[in-house]
Amino acid sequence: MSLTLLMTSGMPFGTLPVDPSAVFEPGMIGGLIDIGGVTMVTVSDGVSIPPFGIIDDINTSAFRRPVIDDTVIIPSPGVQTGYGGYVSPVPVQGILRETNIIPESFAGDLPVKINAQHGTVVIPAGTQLNHKNSNGEYDGFELICSYQYMVPDMPGDSSVAATGLITLHLFRGMFSTDMFDTTVDYLLNAPIYTGQDGKITTKVNGPIVGMVIGTPSTLQGELTFLWL
Repeated sequence: MSLTLLMTSGMPFGTLPVDPSAVFEPGMIGGLIDIGGVTMVTVSDGVSIPPFGIIDDINTSAFRRPVIDDTVIIPSPGVQTGYGGYVSPVPVQGILRETNIIPESFAGDLPVKINAQHGTVVIPAGTQLNHKNSNGEYDGFELICSYQYMVPDMPGDSSVAATGLITLHLFRGMFSTDMFDTTVDYLLNAPIYTGQDGKITTKVNGPIVGMVIGTPSTLQGELTFLWL
């Protein structure tokens, strides 16, 4: 839930009224809509509400945070396949670093079923083991995943309630944010788009809005980008 301005060619614009029903955080992308003959800013979906600027305000019911490359080791018995590998004969459960996961944000390198509220995953029976112990024997799974979660016991906040106006960055500049799609890859110089949820993504959706100039990682949980 952050937006850092690194460099910009102009001042932020803060005189447009905001859609009172919109839910957003700094770093999401805003677009223009007509409500009762009044032009307002709401969250862009990239296509039907084209991207207009980067939102620098907050209006949420709860706080969110991203987790990048959460590594979960899950012990499991193995049954030999006859091809040198082993598969799990029964489903096994692992525990993620956080709870209250936002299901649509989850991406991992193994097939899993998620219990979003409790932050657990179940790897189904028949999945090939991919983790070895110190003796070189297959003993379970190593799941690497990324997701977003709702911060427990932290009610949301609003910076637009008093004025009904929203602050947008409209000019070309460099920014960093944690409001990005965690289910896709980010390569240096890759074009970025506005996702259907208003977050930055590399999945093609509407016009190109910028390019990646700094990739997120375990140590650096934010995406750095050039806004065009």
